[in-house]
Amino acid sequence: MEYCSNEDAAMNPNIILCLALILSLLLTGCATHRQPRIAGRWQVSGMDNVVTLTKDHSARLTSDGNTTTGSYRMGASDLLLLTLPSDSPGGKPQTHAFFIHHDDWSKRTLHQPNERDLVGRWTVLGTDYFIVISEDHAARFSSDGKTSTGSYRMAAPDILVLTLPGITPASQPQNIPYFISAEDWANRTLHRPDK
Repeated sequence: MEYCSNEDAAMNPNIILCLALILSLLLTGCATHRQPRIAGRWQVSGMDNVVTLTKDHSARLTSDGNTTTGSYRMGASDLLLLTLPSDSPGGKPQTHAFFIHHDDWSKRTLHQPNERDLVGRWTVLGTDYFIVISEDHAARFSSDGKTSTGSYRMAAPDILVLTLPGITPASQPQNIPYFISAEDWANRTLHRPDK
């Protein structure tokens, strides 16, 4: 039987060095992957409004020459929630939602929510109902184990109207409005305006 000599069994120091370098690069790359820097100046798409964000989570919205100071937080990796004081004395602060799509990070552009951002599963607040919205304007409404298929449209930036077939073939389709606040965008929840 033939055995390996010490020279054959010993690993070449260059190979060890290369393997250590590759391993350190892999570990460093995984450990330092972060969301791009949010602090800085952002343009609101389609408007003259500018939002300036700082590292300490304060925010300034400049619109029509007027500047309002508030705060911000990330509701999701692509959702910025901007909280500003109320326009009326003693009123509640207002939270505004802005989406940052993948290519917007380099352009420093914020988008107000639109139909593109609706795609996915939404829960109706206070119920076990849910709505699945697709890009082709189709919507599936599920409640009590039953599913209805219809369509949707945005009636306003914060109002989704779900259109479902009537209960009987002869009845008119039902248009059901749902309200979407800035927090609702973060939680993927809808609620009826009367609730």
